[in-house]
This record gives sequence, structure tokens and C-alpha cells, in this order.
Amino acid sequence: MIKLVEVYKQNLEPYRHNDITTAVRTLAINPKLITAVYSHDMTQEMEQGLFPKDFDRRHEFSRIVMNSNSAGGFSLIVAESLDRLLVTLAAYV
Repeated sequence: MIKLVEVYKQNLEPYRHNDITTAVRTLAINPKLITAVYSHDMTQEMEQGLFPKDFDRRHEFSRIVMNSNSAGGFSLIVAESLDRLLVTLAAYV
């Protein structure tokens, strides 16, 4: 398992789309279920002020595509550069 910081969007008020903010949470994933990793741009969300006030704006982001062993996969956005994430994942290959 590897520990990462996931970036996700949440609604502050039910059924109101204009009250969306970006939140972060720590998660652990099984690297054996990763099928692809891409660099991900979050510049627009940063400029719109959607991140928590104490979030370090220097972060780079990556999208991880996971195989969920079902009909389809899902993806996560994490606060980690593609290069650093690939170095971390290389230890599990």
C-alpha cells in the first residue's frame, strides 16, 4: 500500500452546484491495481480559490486510473507530481 493525498470536490450545500469546494484527504492504495498515471492540471481550481486556505499552492497533481476488478475502473487525483509518483511506484514493480 502507498499513502497519498487525494484531491476531490465536495458540495457544501446539498443540491446547490455553486457551493462546490475542493477538499483533501489521506488515502492508501494498492499499487498493483493502478492501470495508468497521468499528469493533471489543477490551475483553474487553484485560481478560483477552491482549495483549503492552508493547502500548499506549489503542489503538482497526477491522475491515477485504478482497476476496480469490476465492470470498469475509476480515477483519483492526488497531490503528487507524476515524476515523484512514478519513483514511488517503481519500488513496487
